[in-house]
Amino acid sequence: PSLTMPHRNLTGSCNVNCGCKIHEYEPVCGSDGITYFNPCLAGCVNSGNMSTGIRNYTECTCVQSRQVITPPTVGQRSQLRVVIVKTYLNENGYAVSGKCKRSCNTLIPFLVFLFIVTFITACAQPSAIIVTLRSVKDEERPFALGMQFVLLRTLAYIPTPIYFGAVIDTTCMLWQQECGVQGSCWEYNVTSFRFVYFGLAAGLKFVGFVFIFLAWYSIKYKEEEMQRRSWREFPLSTVSAVVGRTASATKIVCSNT
Repeated sequence: PSLTMPHRNLTGSCNVNCGCKIHEYEPVCGSDGITYFNPCLAGCVNSGNMSTGIRNYTECTCVQSRQVITPPTVGQRSQLRVVIVKTYLNENGYAVSGKCKRSCNTLIPFLVFLFIVTFITACAQPSAIIVTLRSVKDEERPFALGMQFVLLRTLAYIPTPIYFGAVIDTTCMLWQQECGVQGSCWEYNVTSFRFVYFGLAAGLKFVGFVFIFLAWYSIKYKEEEMQRRSWREFPLSTVSAVVGRTASATKIVCSNT
């Protein structure tokens, strides 16, 4: 399968005479820590296979040799030592098949934040069910719960993968093309991906918070209105009369004793 990456120039002075095919996606990780589209566009001249199944490329004119990549296993690192030495002697970079590993320095804070958000969201679910049950008559509670779950599935569970997928696809840089039909995305813009994904999630959380606040305000207003109505139905004069009758009854009891 071929891929399309519009509005991007993959050729340079180091590979312009190599006759590279820009529609063949075979990523390699260069010694400079950069992932290249394919070995030819990295300017690699020689190649060889390792016993681990990873292919190594040497004399890569587009790859700088100032940095050294670190393969994931000890066996792969030991087999690359000879390649690294030859590369530095030739003053050209080297590459291995596959994408370069990305580092994430904020993984632990992100997991802690995600746990807190998930915990708060889970704590809000029982409250939502209690509010639903207390907002309707006793005989209407089963119907209210059923409608609540229907709305959740209609507005959240079913359409969420659709519009999340559509938004995520806007960050795609490399689309698979086979027989003129667009396939799956093979490479995303990582920076745009995280802003789009978590921006959409945060926006939906904010909308949910607004509706929760409106529900709380409505319930509070109704409770205050019911309290004011009860005071209007039982004014202070009636309360004074009740207190007076209570005091008179107390005097009668005391005189009899």
